[in-house]
Amino acid sequence: MRVLVVCHGNLYRSPFAAACLRNIRPQWHVDSCGMKAKGHGGAAKAAREAATRHGLDLSGHQRRPYTEDLHLEYDIVVYMDGGNHRRLLDAGVPSRKLVNLAAAVGLPRIPDPAFLSGPKQAAVFALISRAVGALPDHLNT
Repeated sequence: MRVLVVCHGNLYRSPFAAACLRNIRPQWHVDSCGMKAKGHGGAAKAAREAATRHGLDLSGHQRRPYTEDLHLEYDIVVYMDGGNHRRLLDAGVPSRKLVNLAAAVGLPRIPDPAFLSGPKQAAVFALISRAVGALPDHLNT
């Protein structure tokens, strides 16, 4: 299975979710990107710290922007919220490939931790971890 995990900037949610998914499904090829990723560099400090708390490592992550037709390389494209969904559809990603990560735990969206701090931010990373854990069953794989 080839999975692309997408968020807005490829700083918080998608690198963390991709690391979680690689951890539970090492046989899958998992990458991440951001619909509006800019510049070069790694994951946000909060994402790296959350990864460490969850026994994961984001030190090798490099931001990657979504580019036209990137979805062609993947079986599914996992997104975080309605904005991501809309942009992916506008970019031509077939709806049959799109999977809302939050739906794996019965929610409509994964909030962006960039706009949160402290316990609320930590709770989003815990939510991502829980949703990723439920994702394979949600996909029936």
